[in-house]
Amino acid sequence: MRLLPWIALTLAACTGGSVPSDLTAVEGAAEDGYDQALAGDREAFGTEATLIAHAWDNLRSVVEADGAPEQTLTLMDSSVASLATAATDAEGATVRARAANAVSGCMDDLFTLYHPKVPSELLELDYRGREIILDALDVTLVGAITDVQVMDDFWGTLRGRVTRKDADVASDFTQSLEDLRGARDSLDVQATQDAANATLDQIDVIEDLFR
Repeated sequence: MRLLPWIALTLAACTGGSVPSDLTAVEGAAEDGYDQALAGDREAFGTEATLIAHAWDNLRSVVEADGAPEQTLTLMDSSVASLATAATDAEGATVRARAANAVSGCMDDLFTLYHPKVPSELLELDYRGREIILDALDVTLVGAITDVQVMDDFWGTLRGRVTRKDADVASDFTQSLEDLRGARDSLDVQATQDAANATLDQIDVIEDLFR
C-alpha cells in the first residue's frame, strides 16, 4: 500500500526510528508500482514513479552521506530513470513491473545503513520473489535459477534469527523455498508463480515477527 507521511513515520519507528521517511516512502511506492503495473493501472503507476523520483532527489545526498556504496547509488539512479521512462512509454505490464521492482532491488543495501529492527534481508527476498513471478508471467524461468539461489543464500543468513522468534514460521519458509526450487526445476510455469507468491506471503509473516 502507498505510504502516507504518518505511515512512513510509523514504519520508521518500527524499524528502529532511524530510517529516513523518504526511504520508507520509496520502498512502499516501488512495491505499489509493481502491483499497479500488473493490474494495468497506468495512471497510478505514473503517480508512484513521480513520487519515487521526487523522494530520491531528496534522499540521494542523505544516503550517500550515511555511507551508501557508490555502486548502489549508481544502480538506484539508473533504476529511477528507467522507471520514469517505463511510466511514459508504451511498455507492457511486466516491463513496467520490472522497472518498479528494480527500485526495490536497491532497498536492502539502503535500509541496511540504518540497522532496521525488521531485517533488511527480507527486502531482498521480496525483490527476488517478485522477479520470479515476472519470469513466470513472461513464460521464461531462466532468471529464476539465480533468483532462487540468492533467496536460499539470504535465507541462510537470516534463518537463525527467525527460528529464535518462531521455529514453525522458519520451517514453513524453508519449505516454501524448497517448493519454489522444485517448481522451477520442473519448468512448471504456473507452479513456479504459485510457489513464489507463497514465499511472498511467508515473508509478510516473518516481517510481523520483528515488528
